[in-house]
Amino acid sequence: NSVKIIRSPVGVSVSAPQEINSGREINFEVKYVSNASDVVRGLTLDMVYPAGFVFKNAKPQPAEGQSRWILGDLAPGETRSIAVSGSFEGEDAEQKNVTAQVGVLEGKILSVYGASTHAFTIKKTFIDLAAKINGQDSVSVVKSGDLVSVEALWKNNLLQSVRDATIEVELSGEAVDERTISVFSGSYRGFDKKIVWSPSSMRDLSLLDPGESGAVRFAFRILDAVALSKKHLVNPTIKLKGEIKPASQPIGLGDVDVSGKFELELKLETSLQLSGRGFYYLASLPGRGPIPPKVGQETIYTAVWTLANLSNNASNVLVRASLPSYVRWKGVYNPSGESIIYDSAKSEIVWRPGAVKAGVGINQPAREISFQIGLIPSADQINNSPVLLFDISAEGRDDFTGNTLSVAESSLTSDMSRSDSKTKSTDGIVVQ
Repeated sequence: NSVKIIRSPVGVSVSAPQEINSGREINFEVKYVSNASDVVRGLTLDMVYPAGFVFKNAKPQPAEGQSRWILGDLAPGETRSIAVSGSFEGEDAEQKNVTAQVGVLEGKILSVYGASTHAFTIKKTFIDLAAKINGQDSVSVVKSGDLVSVEALWKNNLLQSVRDATIEVELSGEAVDERTISVFSGSYRGFDKKIVWSPSSMRDLSLLDPGESGAVRFAFRILDAVALSKKHLVNPTIKLKGEIKPASQPIGLGDVDVSGKFELELKLETSLQLSGRGFYYLASLPGRGPIPPKVGQETIYTAVWTLANLSNNASNVLVRASLPSYVRWKGVYNPSGESIIYDSAKSEIVWRPGAVKAGVGINQPAREISFQIGLIPSADQINNSPVLLFDISAEGRDDFTGNTLSVAESSLTSDMSRSDSKTKSTDGIVVQ
């Protein structure tokens, strides 16, 4: 008899630090990927946490309790992830295991297709240092142009005082606008990109009594979308590495490392950019009918949607707009390979570009579609430029951060003078 080895239909991995501090919040990521040749349907993820684990947050949120996610269908080769934050209570050198299981539910029982276990080792800190971003423990995603406020909190867990402590936070990442870094009671050292607080700049660090705690603060901005686009970054991150250490080793602790440390990584969310323009004189899809538009007669215009994507791959992207009752979808569009439909029940045009790669419209060609719509104005619109498309918006999923993306564009009217240089504003005003 021969035995056929079949690869697990779903691969699972847990990305997390090896060593953690008791009671300190950490983030870990569960990734799952389809190894199957067909769509795997109806998947569920169960997390098995150890005793002493305190769940804080997750993105996306669990469907049941704190440990079950309904994942739905997974296409061949598709990878997705779930981020979980929480803390572990335990003794020094104690091991804690977290297991992620992906499969299908049979009743209440999970039939497992793929699983992964990650072992954490608890280490006690003598001087604790942790960071809050914008007042929160679990911020992991920022956007272009954001102001990021950082608070580094320290606590002396020793039974003796600590003298002359220094705190350093290394700030790295090409998306940081260095010109905007502001430090309270400390200074920024540009040559090694470190923010430094010492007893000379902050008196509280001269003496840390047992159990005493405090905080230092700084802030910076993320580069705006225009500046980021010039750098052509893909999946940009900002890393913060902090350390607090005394000038001399406390008595009786030998060469034990008493310093407190933290490491944080912020992912930069991409930015979808949508432009909606209108034309009458467009060589590839020329308009027809009277211009300016006349009451009771149809004028056909061409709308052009252009889509750009800043820094991370995006998926499931769709662009939609609504048609007023006096505007008709003509069913003519270019290029013919694009997926665009008119939903007559909702009076809505939906374009599905699907996957839009990082840098599209910035350092590679934009995604673009042209389509025709017909305006039949009525007498009450004389001397006005009627709206042709409204509620124009794009949405999608950021593959790097897992977040939902959205952007809105202003309505399109029959006044096309801004985009069609062959027309003037009066060409859009309805006449008798």
